[in-house]
Amino acid sequence: KCSFVVILCLFVMFLSVVVLTFYFCVSQCVFIISLSLCVFQGGGAISMSKSLLPFPYILYERMERAETQLVFIRDNMELILGLYRHDNLSSASWDPVSTEHFLVSIGRQRDEISSCVSIMDLRADCRLRRYYNKLRRRTLSLTGGSVASWEFIRTETKHHLDQMQMLVNDMLTAASGRRPTDAPQLQIDSVSTSAPC
Repeated sequence: KCSFVVILCLFVMFLSVVVLTFYFCVSQCVFIISLSLCVFQGGGAISMSKSLLPFPYILYERMERAETQLVFIRDNMELILGLYRHDNLSSASWDPVSTEHFLVSIGRQRDEISSCVSIMDLRADCRLRRYYNKLRRRTLSLTGGSVASWEFIRTETKHHLDQMQMLVNDMLTAASGRRPTDAPQLQIDSVSTSAPC
């Protein structure tokens, strides 16, 4: 009887630590994505031109489990970084320093999220990779990295960052609803949920 109670207590403690660790990772995503959005605004107003490629809303809607959501966000950031590794980034019309800060921020986010999902060797849906490959081919590869193609890439990137922000907000809402009541509460700074731009 006593050993069962001890095992049950250890299990509850382990579960509390796992949930709090997950909640911390998700709250870090909120802050970092908000920060990236702010840094990304350094390029000026975002163009609202007609898209060359339909945005993959369905991929965001299909993310159900928190683990796959984190993997999806991590892979999305990796693919965004891949877009900006193009040879002709110099033809982009925005500030190169802001662009570098943005890329460093995205890389750091990817690394931090990877540490949260490192135990899972999962990859996001291959359709996400296909989308980014089409995006690269239809913009940068066809035009050689023209100013217009970079503006389109920047608009699409902002759209993805906004969608990831909504996904993370949903994850936070779900995580706060399933936290054990006896576990210590993790406070999220108001700064982390809405970084000033």
